[in-house]
Amino acid sequence: MIIASILFYLSLSLFVSISVYGRFNFLKFIQLFFLITFGLNILICLVLDLFKAVDNAPLFLVLQIVICILLSLVVRRHWPLQIKDYRYRLGISFSEFHWFDLVLIVLMGTVLSAFFVVGVTTPPNNLDSLDPTGITRIFYWMQEATLDFGSPTGLASIFDPQFFHMQGIWLFSLGKSEYLFFLVQWFSLLVSTVTIFKISRSLGFSITNSLISALVSLSLPVVLLQTYSFQGDLTVAVLILVCISFVIDWLKSKDKFELFFVGLAFVFALGTKKAAFLAIPVFALLILFWIISRIRNKRIIPWVTGSAALIIIAGFILVGQLIIKQGGVLAGVQLIYDRQVSTENISEKFRYTTPRFLYQFIGLDGLPRVVQNTLIPIKADLFQNTLIPSTLDLQKEVFLQPGFDEVEKFSYSAPLILSEEGAWFGPIGFLLIPIAVILTFFSRQKTRRIYAGFALILFLSFFIMVIIQRPGWDPYQGRYFILPVLPLIPLISMILPTNKVYRTVIIIVILPICLFLSLNSFFANNSRPVVTAGSIWGFQYQHILNLPENNKYELYVKNKLITSTDQIASAALDRPTIYQSTYWEQVYFSGFRMLGNIQFIDSLVPDDATLYLDFPSTSLDYGLFGKKKDRTLFRLYDISQVSSGYYLTASTSVVTQQNDLNLLGDNGVYKIYLIN
Repeated sequence: MIIASILFYLSLSLFVSISVYGRFNFLKFIQLFFLITFGLNILICLVLDLFKAVDNAPLFLVLQIVICILLSLVVRRHWPLQIKDYRYRLGISFSEFHWFDLVLIVLMGTVLSAFFVVGVTTPPNNLDSLDPTGITRIFYWMQEATLDFGSPTGLASIFDPQFFHMQGIWLFSLGKSEYLFFLVQWFSLLVSTVTIFKISRSLGFSITNSLISALVSLSLPVVLLQTYSFQGDLTVAVLILVCISFVIDWLKSKDKFELFFVGLAFVFALGTKKAAFLAIPVFALLILFWIISRIRNKRIIPWVTGSAALIIIAGFILVGQLIIKQGGVLAGVQLIYDRQVSTENISEKFRYTTPRFLYQFIGLDGLPRVVQNTLIPIKADLFQNTLIPSTLDLQKEVFLQPGFDEVEKFSYSAPLILSEEGAWFGPIGFLLIPIAVILTFFSRQKTRRIYAGFALILFLSFFIMVIIQRPGWDPYQGRYFILPVLPLIPLISMILPTNKVYRTVIIIVILPICLFLSLNSFFANNSRPVVTAGSIWGFQYQHILNLPENNKYELYVKNKLITSTDQIASAALDRPTIYQSTYWEQVYFSGFRMLGNIQFIDSLVPDDATLYLDFPSTSLDYGLFGKKKDRTLFRLYDISQVSSGYYLTASTSVVTQQNDLNLLGDNGVYKIYLIN
């Protein structure tokens, strides 16, 4: 059913694209497919929720078909075309692309395909994605046939993002496979690549320059690895990016239909993740700037601008003070998650947190671990002795996350974790983006300067609000900054000059580095590694040790290869690859403590069983649904509430022995009973 559903969405998107925009535009088509699929899935889920039929896959598909047909009729009525017009508009031309452009497209397609293959052949295994606020929430929704599980009540429900999870309902309900969940973020990665290219072209850059910008976006480790998570950080960032893209299109064409998609993308972003709310002030300023620019009487513009600025600043200060005084809560909604924040310590919080984030932005992520081991001490020494005052001890245990452990303390020498949570933007991010922004401000084209100003303000305001809102620093916040960083990527086209010689030299330098970072992030990440120390040792044993030694040259090359592979293998991840692991080892690849527990429980509880629990929800719940995700889970307070079924409780719990109660096993953490 999922294939049929995708085909209907593709058909509708194609029909809308050629009807509204004329000749087929692949970039626009991908964006429309993204928004139409996203939006209709939300609409259908909300309708099914009214009838408590969220788990009804056939009804989902029927509703989708009906809505697609109705929308097609509406589009057909407003944009009536003849058959020959449709045929003409479906024409695709690659005449503008040179051979090198096609090479770049193939390289990007290779990176995207590599992550697609691993994503579709391995189960979700990010612990944050598996907890009851992530994928597990979808299984509870499907079990109860309603969206009530985990949803807050009152005003707070407005700020509860569910749109991203609804895409998971579509995939699992119609596809019947947990392996499809990755498609939401993977397709977001594709849309991100397409939209960065499109924005760069809209700013007047050449096809080649724009493709290089898109390729750079695929070399940022934190962006790539979001494909393996279900946290929504990449998706919300891409929705904001698509929104910006449609704003640019509207400013050029003045087509009101573009504004419709602007609003659609922004609303979807707000309903996907709360991070989108941090972009509201900048978009509000953009709207205000546009309104002021439309005033014909130029004499009153300074007065209007000054008055608006005073009102905004005063409102920001008053509301900010009110929120801070109430512990970050406004009207029952948690807006700031740092309950200790106050007007007295906010400057001190910035003093510690800002340089910590800057240290992480100067990233080595994506480089081989053997190279990182050499560069981290150099980076730490440079940062401590040159960029940070000697009186500021960033390693002091202040302004950290509540309940932090040793790994979550700030340390200059901390090893980098190449995962969807631990990764940042890597060397390309901190080297190219600042240079590109600076160069753009000196561009002769006003449009580029305005865009650079908007993107920079978005980044700075987002950066400031993250520091205020978050309880403190931790090493896992790189993914939050994907939203303000992606709009800066199209400006990288500015780095490539019009002079062919200089341009060729820069491309020769950038291209291999980007590809290397992309491939190393793919092969050697901590989440779903394809190559580990064992793989490298095996390659050395099978191929390098068998090389001939007939002369001094061959002996020299062989010894160098042995030494190099020894160094790389010693620094590589010392564990099996994702494909050498069993199913449960794959799911809890980064959760060793849960792995033993789920293996113990799964061996005693059969598939399709009803399991009663008396402890809080955790990432373990994902595994408790079973390999086939066909178990039913219920939470209760006491064993007396169970009439029959399997009862899972902590080993420390005291359970009154009954005649119909059989202890199946106890591993020291959990014990399982069968109640007849």
